[in-house]
Amino acid sequence: MNKRLTLPDIKELLPHLMHVESTIEVKNEKITKRIKDWLNDYRLDISRNLKKSKDEKFFIYVTHLLARTSNEKWFSKISSYFSSIGSIDSINKRNINESKFKEMGYRFPNAATSVVFRAKDVFINNYESDWKSYFNKANENYESDFLEDHFLKIKYVKHKVRDLALSIFSENFIAVDSHVIDVLRRTGLICYSYVYGLELSTDNVKNYLPIRNLCLKLSEEARISLGELDRIFWHFGKSICSGKPKCNICPIQETCLYFQSK
Repeated sequence: MNKRLTLPDIKELLPHLMHVESTIEVKNEKITKRIKDWLNDYRLDISRNLKKSKDEKFFIYVTHLLARTSNEKWFSKISSYFSSIGSIDSINKRNINESKFKEMGYRFPNAATSVVFRAKDVFINNYESDWKSYFNKANENYESDFLEDHFLKIKYVKHKVRDLALSIFSENFIAVDSHVIDVLRRTGLICYSYVYGLELSTDNVKNYLPIRNLCLKLSEEARISLGELDRIFWHFGKSICSGKPKCNICPIQETCLYFQSK
């Protein structure tokens, strides 16, 4: 007899994930916390980042715009290098050059220098060096993924890295990660894309915005922010549901489509 498979209810599913323990490496130290506690840290991090100076915000933002061309293990080095420059006004061809980025592990150092200088130009000339105004515009237009953002017009800057940069300052933006996609697919939540009229393809690049918009719809259904949903799924995916899933310890076995189909 064929067993009828049912899609999970996002509102019923999320509470079961909050007590799952997730381990990540922070400054070369492995830290384990419940997802509920990581979520609190996430909110505090955004609050702290918004209180940083104009120049600090710029270098944090640009570091994330460059994520496409860097290896993750060099990320902190790049961030430290930008911090040493000190201010936006100090950016010049002497300290932002191809050789510097080669030393820091960039695959496309020439592209990196171009992004930094264009980002400086966009911030000063298009957003009048005003982060508050920029973040307000982003949050007012998050449902459309802020398509009119001038930072998106920079060559080599696509939605994912721009969304990553904005996610450091706003709960309304996420950069969809493979851990999140694994959770969506295995639980069956990915099927809600058809309910919401979001067309998916086999091309991961083309799928980025539809999956981001699916997460937005699910977050609205669950009555939490897009960023909170993303963090919950990311930690759950990393700890239990990515790669070879640990179904034997999964707290949502009974509602998971992957587990039901086994």
